[in-house]
Amino acid sequence: MKPELSQFKKADLKPYTFPGTDAAVYHLRAKIPEKEVQKLCDLLPNVQLRYGPADEGWDIKIPWWSLGDQSTDWEFEREPKGWDHEHCSFCHEHVSIGEHCYLHESEDNDGYYMFCQKCYAKMKK
Repeated sequence: MKPELSQFKKADLKPYTFPGTDAAVYHLRAKIPEKEVQKLCDLLPNVQLRYGPADEGWDIKIPWWSLGDQSTDWEFEREPKGWDHEHCSFCHEHVSIGEHCYLHESEDNDGYYMFCQKCYAKMKK
């Protein structure tokens, strides 16, 4: 369960500038309803992903570095800097390439929490 913003202190966070990363893109060339796309995405458990409509169907993106953890028959194309933003762990605001934010490693060392500038400003010292 994600902790509340109020549980963190500015002093415990590390400054970070989001560099972006390459994306692995799967071009799903089928005009199917979004709920069907979501079912397909469920085949990639425990991975960040995004999908959106494309000219001939849908594009599904994951960070390129996470591709090595996946076993799938999907053929991915590498898109340089295609993972061009992250989301604040608390307000879901976009943190784009080159933007300053803050990180805190999760308690279970299984990732991190990202704090946008707005959420950081709300925190105690």
